[in-house]
Amino acid sequence: MLAVYSRAVYLETEAGGMAVLVREDVGNGPGFALISDWPLFLKTGIEPGISCRMGEGGIELCGGAVSITIAGAQEWDARLTIRDARPLGQLKPCIDRVAEMAARGRDRAGLGMYFSRIDEFIGEERTAGDKMPLPAIDLKLRALARAIANRDSGKIKEAAKGVIGLGEGLTPACDDMLVGMCGFLRAADSESPRKSPAHILLAAIGEAIEARADKTTPVSRHFLRAAASGGFTEVARDVLEAIFAADMKTLERTVERLLEYGASSGSDLIFGIVLAYRGLAKDRRE
Repeated sequence: MLAVYSRAVYLETEAGGMAVLVREDVGNGPGFALISDWPLFLKTGIEPGISCRMGEGGIELCGGAVSITIAGAQEWDARLTIRDARPLGQLKPCIDRVAEMAARGRDRAGLGMYFSRIDEFIGEERTAGDKMPLPAIDLKLRALARAIANRDSGKIKEAAKGVIGLGEGLTPACDDMLVGMCGFLRAADSESPRKSPAHILLAAIGEAIEARADKTTPVSRHFLRAAASGGFTEVARDVLEAIFAADMKTLERTVERLLEYGASSGSDLIFGIVLAYRGLAKDRRE
């Protein structure tokens, strides 16, 4: 067992996979199992480091003292599927509202301070006359943003490799950002029946994730790999679906839920969504 939190427990399988046990109100996600009687489950004395064994019938903890049976459980599909997506040009009001809500929350933790600088990152390269050197994280975010705006798969792969694992906690801030980017790019790819710029950029980020998977935490690696293959938490999927449906009322409600995730995980994921949108939409604004 890797970690125990008030609303989630993370288990690593012997094969290196991940199972996530969560309170029902958290919602579903890739590799999630919703526990109906969460207070009782927490009273069993589970803690990081205890033994766990996973099989086809369920999960055994503490040498079999605690058993979770999955027989008869309804399987949930974590894949993001966008139907009747609105064109990128119609998404700006929703993206602006999402950015506004995320930037003002959680004391601007994680990447929150950078929401106001996304357009700056996407803009022209700095010249030799620029006086102030940029911190390393600024340079990395700029490289990502410019690679998206230029539809440069080679550069976005290298830029993504450079940020994997950056940040604190169970899921570092830059990893959460990449999950959000993957989500937006996958949804945007549904706009076109052929390989779109979003499709090509998403594939490059997926390659970066596999190349640098060992540079982040096991939990974050699980969510990154899921996102690269199209799997997302229920609440993140709800946000993306509301954006591409241009459904502002639903969007505001789901964003509030997403912002409750972690110290800054929800906000950082939204940062990735906004960065991906503004990069892809750059030539449409010029």
